[in-house]
Amino acid sequence: MFEDKGIVEVIEYKENEFGEKIKVIKKIQKYIIRRRTNDTMEERRENWKKFGLAAISNSGVTTLSSEEVFMEPPPTKKTEYIEPKIEEKERRCSICEGDHWSRICKMSKENKVEVEKTTELREKPKNIFDISTTIKIVSLSKNIKEHDLYELFSYDNTHITKISIPKDMSTNESKGIALVTFKNKEDAEKAIKKFNNKGIDNVVIQISFVKE
Repeated sequence: MFEDKGIVEVIEYKENEFGEKIKVIKKIQKYIIRRRTNDTMEERRENWKKFGLAAISNSGVTTLSSEEVFMEPPPTKKTEYIEPKIEEKERRCSICEGDHWSRICKMSKENKVEVEKTTELREKPKNIFDISTTIKIVSLSKNIKEHDLYELFSYDNTHITKISIPKDMSTNESKGIALVTFKNKEDAEKAIKKFNNKGIDNVVIQISFVKE
């Protein structure tokens, strides 16, 4: 016996599988578990009145079901899922109110052809220049800008109404051509006489009236 260390020796006798009586010695160690409780709660539990089966027996069960409950096992076979059918919306053309979609309506195609025909008949807008007062400059340096031409031809109170330098669509650079429109023909003639075959930005330019 080892009660001092909390170890108790227990001796039991039982039969083995061959029918022989054997002695079994077990050593059991005891532990003391201390728990803090509230005195008022313990008094309340002792004074509670039991009801149901708990009042007759010492078991803690108060109610029992008098009916038998049967549990069905889950189905082993997989049930096939059938998608619900969705009713197709009624097709209605917004152009002719026919039984088809608007994008395939024949009337819309006919209208489209008529619109294309009318657009073909229209002429593309053109830049309006007064030919009698517009000069054309060729062999122009690509570094020359519109404000440079304006400063060049603004002398002796000349009036310039428009300056245009066409550019290449792919490179966005000047094509070396410029159109300058003056208010009157006399200023255009003076510009041709003064700057034709002259050097501007190390390039010799040629100036003439715009031909029809």
